[in-house]
Amino acid sequence: MRSRLSEDSAGGLEAVQLGDLLRSDAFLLSSASKFHLEGKVERYRVRDGDLLFRSRGDRNTAAVVVGSADETAVAVSPLIIIRPRAEVVLPEYLAWFINQTPSQLYFDSCARGTSLRMISRKDLDQLQVSVPDFEKQKLIVNISKLATQEQFLLQQLAEKKKEYLDFVLL
Repeated sequence: MRSRLSEDSAGGLEAVQLGDLLRSDAFLLSSASKFHLEGKVERYRVRDGDLLFRSRGDRNTAAVVVGSADETAVAVSPLIIIRPRAEVVLPEYLAWFINQTPSQLYFDSCARGTSLRMISRKDLDQLQVSVPDFEKQKLIVNISKLATQEQFLLQQLAEKKKEYLDFVLL
């Protein structure tokens, strides 16, 4: 799957590209665009609960795939599919762990390439993941979601405050 994708909204397959994941820690399968894909695509299929790892670019982070049980899409290179073992780790926790500063520093240390940095599958597989019990994983994920929501609300508040001051002072 190294050729250029041609969009095919009528009969194509849903595909997830690197650009679809730029600023998010989750990807909705329902938002995937359809493309004409040839060759064996089964090994690139993603489903609810998988992680998509951005193996190229400035930040090498992961996003959780969110969708219904019957929804699937195909991950296109340079995305790496991670399929967490449900009995060991929550997908949201694993994505959170990968996206944290210590993991990012690890990726910085093993990145290859000068103009476009790349993390290999081997380097990703060698990341040492600390896996607490499920209750602690859930707690970490919930606190992280609340912190993200707080950041968003504070940003909105700052924008509203600026609008108000502009209105009052002008």
